[in-house]
Amino acid sequence: MNTLKYTGIYGTLQKKREKYQPIAIGDIRTISDEEWAKHWRQHGSGWRDPRPENIRYLKRAYGGSDMGTLMGVSHFKSRLELYHQKAGFVNAIEREGNADAKELGHLYEVPTALKYHLIRRKNGAKVTLYLDGKTYLPDGSIKLNPDGTIHNTPLSMQMFRDGRMITPTPDNVLGLKYPWALVNCDAFIVEDGIEGILEIKTTSPRNFSVIEDWKRGIVPQAYYYQIVYYMAVMNVMFCDIFCSWDQTLDGCAMIRVYRDYEVEEKLFAAINEFDEYVEQMIEPDPSFDDPDLLLSHYYELFGPATEDAPFVELPEKFRSVVVRAIDLDNQIKVAEEEVKKLEKQRSSIYAELYPVYKNSTYGQFALDETHTVGITLKTPMKRAKMDEERFKKDYPQMYEACKVFSCTELGKVDAKLKKEYMLPAEPDTEDKTKLPSFTIKVKVAKK
Repeated sequence: MNTLKYTGIYGTLQKKREKYQPIAIGDIRTISDEEWAKHWRQHGSGWRDPRPENIRYLKRAYGGSDMGTLMGVSHFKSRLELYHQKAGFVNAIEREGNADAKELGHLYEVPTALKYHLIRRKNGAKVTLYLDGKTYLPDGSIKLNPDGTIHNTPLSMQMFRDGRMITPTPDNVLGLKYPWALVNCDAFIVEDGIEGILEIKTTSPRNFSVIEDWKRGIVPQAYYYQIVYYMAVMNVMFCDIFCSWDQTLDGCAMIRVYRDYEVEEKLFAAINEFDEYVEQMIEPDPSFDDPDLLLSHYYELFGPATEDAPFVELPEKFRSVVVRAIDLDNQIKVAEEEVKKLEKQRSSIYAELYPVYKNSTYGQFALDETHTVGITLKTPMKRAKMDEERFKKDYPQMYEACKVFSCTELGKVDAKLKKEYMLPAEPDTEDKTKLPSFTIKVKVAKK
């Protein structure tokens, strides 16, 4: 298979172990986004008919975005929160990070997938793309019917259940091996006669560290388990995950992930174990969760603390917890004092350098033959202001409107116009609490 321009490749192509097909249970184009999120994602397309024998209904569904949580690598949700959602607690809130970023991600999904297809064509690959209910042929054209209309391809718009079967039991009338498995993939691809999945991701061009990982061919762990899950349910042997952060052909990363049965088995065992906790109404041990995610979930679960609420008398069993809290608080205070001392020592060192810099902003020192130390002096600056007099003269009506909501809010209305009338920031020589600062960086000499 063509692998040109991939920033990373996970594993190698393996032989398919089983012959099974996923079960299509509904076309997402037939419903609103609200119904998909509130009902289909939780119980499938048959949510109105919750009979055990209804193939379109799932008592509990686990989707791709749940995989990172189940494996303890999510940055958005704890396992305890997922448990509360699946167990039907009314106060459990569905969260997946920044709502605006998520909505924009969906908005750019189709053009980003087409960008992927264009890059693959430029690299000489012959790939058929199934996207947004259409079939994009290897030359980039859309497949048409004999009458010239666009051929309807529901594959990429379907929700699928895992089609593997076992002997039916009273609790599993349909006989499905994984009755909770439900996926909805971004797109599908066929390359050299082999079927695969295309997973689309977008990120902000300001997420420098995230972009660097993508460029190095590193798939975020939560996304990795998501596509492991997708490949298993759809019974395909590879997935291309494509992340884009701008509109250029260079502003993206493409990583090929081949199916790994060992990882897949561990993932499905973890889901089974978690679902058993939900079935038995046993909370998973929260000590394995990220404490910040736990605090966030508890805050949403219990709401804000109020002054008129009764005080809590902690039981004796929390003695060790309270003692640990006191000990850690004391350790933090000692560490903070040590940091203050070190900062004073650092200021003393930079005070020795300042007379050499005078009004220069940068200096460097050859540490050895291969390393150079760069030290930057930053002057404290006043907050940038807008040239209101010039703006008032050029745009009197807009200026009057601005005064109602303040000129600082102009950027939300017209950022380009605000930038045009911003005055250059000036050094702050009045506020004696603002001090010049130095930053130091060791650089490796270029060969």
